[in-house]
Amino acid sequence: MRRFVIAGLLALAPACTPVEFDGQDLELTYIQEEGKPDALELFVRYRGLHAPSGPWLEDDGNKLRDAVAWVRRLEQRERVFILQGWPLDFDLEQDAEGEASEVEGRLRDAVRVTEASIYLDQDGRLCADQRLRWTDVQGSLAALNRSWTRELAAQLNPEELKKDFDEASSVIFLRHIEEERPWLELDAQRLRLTIPLSLRALRNNLAEGLERSDEEQLEELRRDSHAESVKVDESGVHFLWAFGKDGVLTLVDPPAAEAGSFALRDRLMATGSKLETRELERQ
Repeated sequence: MRRFVIAGLLALAPACTPVEFDGQDLELTYIQEEGKPDALELFVRYRGLHAPSGPWLEDDGNKLRDAVAWVRRLEQRERVFILQGWPLDFDLEQDAEGEASEVEGRLRDAVRVTEASIYLDQDGRLCADQRLRWTDVQGSLAALNRSWTRELAAQLNPEELKKDFDEASSVIFLRHIEEERPWLELDAQRLRLTIPLSLRALRNNLAEGLERSDEEQLEELRRDSHAESVKVDESGVHFLWAFGKDGVLTLVDPPAAEAGSFALRDRLMATGSKLETRELERQ
């Protein structure tokens, strides 16, 4: 799922998270009890944590320092977590300003961390596990959707959008913003992600499969994202993931064959972290 969130949304506005990871496992359990607000239990596993890197990032010497601080905060059960990547990157221990304050204010009241640990896998990669409980799911998710819409609307120029994407995508995206349509929707049956681009624009950003038919591209997107279905209509590309009969939805983004930098792991160990090794199931 992560590459589709990033491809669809990061294509529209650049951003960076405090850490990056080679892969991630997410397990979501949606809880509905009569007379109580809905809740979501999350298990998050980060595989191959490392400091951000890439040709678009300025190497100011602080990336590794900031990544070490973030991992230590995770280990101490602070409410810092990343679900797939930007824009689902949260720090609920700091006071947010501006548009973000509505979202983080609601989440600060709704999210708590019940377990957290850091360790090495059998290949020596730095990993971390978190368990979180998130209440007021629908209210805070609605606030998240509004925040993303405002952020993207503030950053993007319609004329630049027309230069970067095809005409159909420009129309789809601008309508999505103007009508404040949701990006993420969640209920007890499924999780739905909407990318307000044409299929061709999304595939072009993924840089693959453009020579294939629409049907072949949709099937490849469904297979690669492990979605129940991927559909296209006049409002964009929609990914749907279904909860199982046990009420659990598992999203696995397998780690890349080539590990990221080990500098973060080495810095943590050099500054006193004793990291046990755990045998993880390979994805």
